[in-house]
Amino acid sequence: MKNKKLKIKYTSMENSENTIARIMMQLIQTAANDGILTAEEEELLGSINNSLVFYKNSLDVVISDGVITQEEHDHLVKIKDIIINAATLLAGESDDEISRDEMNLIIGLMVSINIPKPTV
Repeated sequence: MKNKKLKIKYTSMENSENTIARIMMQLIQTAANDGILTAEEEELLGSINNSLVFYKNSLDVVISDGVITQEEHDHLVKIKDIIINAATLLAGESDDEISRDEMNLIIGLMVSINIPKPTV
């Protein structure tokens, strides 16, 4: 029963295209807080969107059997690390500096990627 509850939690939350859209809307609002959406912020938002879709697809595979092994958990952690590192590199790419808005986007991304605990 524990596995079934976990599966329901993550299929209803993480598999939803609406979840990605909601996260992206929050990140866009964060980026636009200062009234300006720079080209670099737009590029970062596009990259974050693609990363969230990739993570969602990876999570779908992991939870498809209702069991999350330690190996699968570790794989999801690696994916999250790669996504965060890529977003950070992209944010600092053009000017070797990460703006406050860009950092807020990266923090929002970090918070939005939930990694389920192993069930076995």
